[in-house]
Amino acid sequence: MLYFALIIKQKMISVCIPIYNFNVTNLVEGLLHQIKKLETKVEIILIDDASKVKYREINSKLKNKCKYVQLEKNIGRSRIRNLFLYYVNYEYLLFLDCDGRIIQSDFLSKYTRCIKKYPNSVIYGGRVYPEKQTNNKEKLAWRYGVKTESKPASIRKKYPRKYFMTNNFIVPRKVFNKVRFDEEILQYGYEDTLFGFELKKFQISINHIDNPVLNNHLEENLTYLKKEEKAIQNLVYILRNTTNKMDLINEIKLLKTYFYFKKIEILIRLIFWLTKKPIRLMVKNSIISLHLFNFYKLGYLSVQLKNS
Repeated sequence: MLYFALIIKQKMISVCIPIYNFNVTNLVEGLLHQIKKLETKVEIILIDDASKVKYREINSKLKNKCKYVQLEKNIGRSRIRNLFLYYVNYEYLLFLDCDGRIIQSDFLSKYTRCIKKYPNSVIYGGRVYPEKQTNNKEKLAWRYGVKTESKPASIRKKYPRKYFMTNNFIVPRKVFNKVRFDEEILQYGYEDTLFGFELKKFQISINHIDNPVLNNHLEENLTYLKKEEKAIQNLVYILRNTTNKMDLINEIKLLKTYFYFKKIEILIRLIFWLTKKPIRLMVKNSIISLHLFNFYKLGYLSVQLKNS
């Protein structure tokens, strides 16, 4: 997975990209092209989280253009982000997923301007998906992403923590020293939510701007469904361990729906067990209904909460 950390001190920027099983050459070259146009000194830092050999060989060729760190053991999404604190040299970090693609010609300069405007807050730039869905095997991820994640800043600003994601955001180093990612969360899912709630504890605001990156890699349908299952497992862990349960419930639609229908959760679990295999079969065969997908997540959450 690739994140992008951008740090600014006296107009200097450090770009940090966590990598997992993805070729980041185009992303790095795109950033280097923009860097040439900036009146700013910039470094790029790559940390590979024990990717497959073929990706190590490709990405390690970039070490002549940026700092490249190779991990021999996978440490997970949260720990690798926290690890950047040991390598960065400046005062602002901007994280970007490794499978993102820069689509704004002024991507870096826009963040530079925003840092001046919001020097003490977290800034989220956004995420967009391809305009057209071209591969049926990726239909679920594309449909869900377009409907729920591709939101302009004007909408995201209304619910700043709800729409905060970790694919493309900037955080001051002094903030990140206080609020780090929970290293108990090793797999994908809702780590951005927990990070957002930790920010709230320290009264750190999240500002949304229109500076999106393109989600350049979509999982196949069944893979995406399994990924959401892992995310829900994380959500259950977060709910069990947070002291802000009502805030969390009110911010996350899935939790809010679950507690709204809690009186009939036995019926929900029964229907879930009856429809689980048919829904998975439909997803596998690219027969996609977001209503069924959302019900599947609700039923899976109910089962996980019962078993936890």
